[in-house]
Amino acid sequence: GPASSEVEVEGLSADDFELLRTFCYTGELRGLTTEAATRLLTLASFLDMRHVEELCCGVLLRAQTPTDLVRLLGSHCAHASGRLTSLAIGQLARSLSGLALPPRANDRDALAALPLEAVTQLLEVSKTLPLHIAPRRLLLKLCLCWAPLQQMAPHSVPLNATSAEEIK
Repeated sequence: GPASSEVEVEGLSADDFELLRTFCYTGELRGLTTEAATRLLTLASFLDMRHVEELCCGVLLRAQTPTDLVRLLGSHCAHASGRLTSLAIGQLARSLSGLALPPRANDRDALAALPLEAVTQLLEVSKTLPLHIAPRRLLLKLCLCWAPLQQMAPHSVPLNATSAEEIK
């Protein structure tokens, strides 16, 4: 058939490509919205455009609540960008006190979508942060709430469990 001068990339708009083209010439991503950052992050990660990836991460992480961070870590964006995952985990570890545990009913899906790798990284990051006793308890509580949602636990852990004693 005849050659086409159009290329379609699923999930990206002409405006997204215009943002990337402008970035290539100016080094700036003006007017980058959360929605555009979500779409561009995967492409930037794939094309190894580290500066674009950093800018997208900055937009996606700006003013996120701990619950939003949990949702973000369970999203396709975090799976596509190791950098976003790393930044979001660090931010979540520093803001655990704002996370509602046990999770409210509408937050359970977000917690259930949190991948094992993210929970593992969160535990690792928490070792390096100057957390006090209360945030460490919250981290344990997050794990105790997350595990039964993943159906990884051989027994049922109550969502309001706060210690290893209550698991038995």
